[in-house]
Amino acid sequence: MSPRLALASLVCIAVACARPAPRANPAARPDAAAVAVVTPDRLDPPWEIRAATGGITQRLRIVSELESRIDTVLRRDSSVLELGLTWSRLSGAAPERIYGLLTSVRLGETDSLLATPAGMLVPMPFSATRSEAGGAELSAPDLSSCAATAALVAPLREALIFPPRRLTPGLVWSDSSIVTVCRDSIPLTVATQRQYRVLSAQVEGSEVVVLLQRDTRLQMEGRGTQFGEPIEISAEGEGSMSLVLRLAGAYLLRANGEQELRMTMRGRRRTQELRQRSRIEIIQPDSAASP
Repeated sequence: MSPRLALASLVCIAVACARPAPRANPAARPDAAAVAVVTPDRLDPPWEIRAATGGITQRLRIVSELESRIDTVLRRDSSVLELGLTWSRLSGAAPERIYGLLTSVRLGETDSLLATPAGMLVPMPFSATRSEAGGAELSAPDLSSCAATAALVAPLREALIFPPRRLTPGLVWSDSSIVTVCRDSIPLTVATQRQYRVLSAQVEGSEVVVLLQRDTRLQMEGRGTQFGEPIEISAEGEGSMSLVLRLAGAYLLRANGEQELRMTMRGRRRTQELRQRSRIEIIQPDSAASP
């Protein structure tokens, strides 16, 4: 699979789910004073989001299979993207802010071929705020451009959430966004809607964590010129993920799920159909073996 095709396929993930930012504080484990002893009644709702010192280190992994059809010709390609990130939340600000560093980027057709793309400079600072619609709005780096960097960094939205301050079983909330991304230099308008549902809480180590279900729906459309020919792109998709939320700092300890995107590219001479299925995983590297 060519690097261009690999980057193009990442547009599907760049919408799950865009000014320079200060460097984030190094990731740190919460100090002993911040870890409270879990008593049985602490599992009783409501569960309150708390501020936390330090930050969190995460690894975001996306494995995608892209199936494309032009007339009767069928082609299948695959890609693996791994992002390393460390970030912290500034809860006292309005709007709420997140500052972090993208510490590593590796892309390849398979795990054995993972490598940092040429021209990709890390660590790279990033920042996000809570948008009016409740989602994570990346303000740095600029994702509105058609640069390869934008396609690689956009999946950060998968790890950044802004939950309500008080959670109870069955609570449902949602967020939405409308952003511009690019595919082969063609600007695309992407509308994303996400719905979260609180399932339950459990004890891990000395902390209470909350289990969430997130369902995503998206629509995408755009038009432009490719190889001198006008082209129109339309797409729709959906996904579902299971999330484990740490109350202190509102961090995702773990997450996993799947997404599917169905895309149609129409030109004057031919129509191309694409279907991408992706598996997404978020973990803390030092807790990869946790249940």
